[in-house]
Amino acid sequence: SSFAFFGGNGINLANVTRAAIMDTVINNSNIGINVGGATAFSSNCTIFGNTTGVAAGGGGNVRLFGTTITGNGTGVSGTAITSVTNTNTITGNGVDGAPTAFAPPI
Repeated sequence: SSFAFFGGNGINLANVTRAAIMDTVINNSNIGINVGGATAFSSNCTIFGNTTGVAAGGGGNVRLFGTTITGNGTGVSGTAITSVTNTNTITGNGVDGAPTAFAPPI
């Protein structure tokens, strides 16, 4: 799948929802994946050309696996972003940011 949004957010999750985002390209958005009060699992995605690649706040959680986040103003931002160790690339952003936790591969 591929999403290109000009000005809005790519994927918004809120209010105790859960979603798996797989094999997807998200670009040209305000925020590529925006999570508040929900849980998202990003697997094998490419997130680039956004103001912010991935944002988690307000009780939201994002778990990254095999995801590339590059070419954004800010790569990752928020208080609950978990990276499955050694499977993600977060580089080449204005500010890369960093996951707040790391988990071993399943």
